[in-house]
Amino acid sequence: APAPPPKPSMPPASSSDGLQHNAPPAPSRSAPSAPGGGAAEMWLLSDEQEARLQRAFQEIDLDGDRVVNERERGKMKHSLASLLVEFGINPSLLDNLPGDLDLSKFREIVVREWMLSSKAQALS
Repeated sequence: APAPPPKPSMPPASSSDGLQHNAPPAPSRSAPSAPGGGAAEMWLLSDEQEARLQRAFQEIDLDGDRVVNERERGKMKHSLASLLVEFGINPSLLDNLPGDLDLSKFREIVVREWMLSSKAQALS
């Protein structure tokens, strides 16, 4: 008997054609978060994505000082690239990361790039 097909790594997303497509889950948006009621929106990760991001940061933070520096990013480039691909982000982002990153800055960069990538995919 043939082996069953592999399970998709991402949950299928519904589209307007009624078919299911394997795609990263769409980011959820909260109410406008800019001071004074501006139009800026905050994109939120699911609990699972947030946990994955935190685990990846801890793996990359080799010395456990809660800061990922360029040396650690260099040593853990493969793991970091895999995380970016999971979020639908081009791994070339690694070439442009600033010096030392704490979890908050790391998360901000990943979420921003994920948001831009998701918007670009929606427009294509």
